[in-house]
Amino acid sequence: LKSPQQATEATAGRPRSTSTPLHPHERPSSAPMASAGGSADAVAALGAEIRDLKAALKASGLKSAGINRHPEVVAKVQALQDLKSTLDEDDPNRDEAFFARQRAEKEQAKKTEKALAEDQRAQLQAAETRAHRPRVQRKIFHLFTFAGSGPKFHYEPPPRFNAEQCGFGAGPEPHPAVYITEKWDGTTMQATSQHVFKRLDLWGGKRKSDDPSQRYDLRLVAWRGEDTGGQWWGLDFVDAERRFKECLERY
Repeated sequence: LKSPQQATEATAGRPRSTSTPLHPHERPSSAPMASAGGSADAVAALGAEIRDLKAALKASGLKSAGINRHPEVVAKVQALQDLKSTLDEDDPNRDEAFFARQRAEKEQAKKTEKALAEDQRAQLQAAETRAHRPRVQRKIFHLFTFAGSGPKFHYEPPPRFNAEQCGFGAGPEPHPAVYITEKWDGTTMQATSQHVFKRLDLWGGKRKSDDPSQRYDLRLVAWRGEDTGGQWWGLDFVDAERRFKECLERY
């Protein structure tokens, strides 16, 4: 057994293995930086060093806040700012020029997206004009007999058709076939083999004394046909509601 002093003396002169890379946290804060001088090449080289260092720190498990506070990152970023301050006023590597380009690119992106959205709205409107509009599906009366309202609403047992309001047992076809389907509350959709519509409530639950057949309308959301090569168009449009795509694209 060696004393702590002997162990220290024994390892003091032992060279560290060159085959084991230094952990990013162990890198000395005096790591070499790109040479000063204010040239664009020096700025680019130091910028690359910073990106590589941040990537290494991130790979080691350090979070963004810790990376930005890391002593070597702070030192290199300050050195980069000092380099940029020595560049000519019209040098594209200066921060002022960078932010100006960034603002110009954002403005151009907004203009491009606006033009695209206008073109897509025109396409959707043209498709809606051509589309065969199905009858609006609407729930005017409950299919089964019921009692109460609000919290006390319930269907009366045993289940039986609401003949009084729905017309069962009367007319030329007193007992027509009835199809029960699933309905997702929240947004009511209607679809044909070539069109997907969103149903709009024009009344907003008011004017209950008016003709209920005039309460709803349909708005085209997506379509397919010869003009789209058989593919669905509209779900990816700029103005499209992302929820519709999430619900429908799997089908």
